[in-house]
Amino acid sequence: MVNSNLKNETEDWVLPNGYTFLAITRGMMGSFAKATDPITAAREAHKYEGGSKNPVLVVYGLDEDLSAGDFGGYHWNMDRPPTPIGFFTVTERSVRPARKNEFNDDHPDCEGWLIEANAYQAKKVKEHSKRKLENA
Repeated sequence: MVNSNLKNETEDWVLPNGYTFLAITRGMMGSFAKATDPITAAREAHKYEGGSKNPVLVVYGLDEDLSAGDFGGYHWNMDRPPTPIGFFTVTERSVRPARKNEFNDDHPDCEGWLIEANAYQAKKVKEHSKRKLENA
């Protein structure tokens, strides 16, 4: 992942409660940014990705728990899952909810991504909790 130099030189991206918005462009290389609001995070990730239009996902969580992963994914603490905010189409002039298949046949729309992200996280948290109980 390409690191957003602007947002990672200081901790200006962290809210007083320790939380942040993480925006990640979807794709093989991808870029990411953290900010104190979802629009700034999405615009910064788009800016560092380049191009005229990018698919960007945004999540909200504890800064120390969130990091960008490969292929437009993200890592998080199983004990404190982040809140999915949305899947957006970002251009130089706009940030709007993505439409189904806007980028390719595999991309959901914003609502579909939210449903998938919440279901995936719930499944992972349940599996993690089960393993913790088995190992206790």
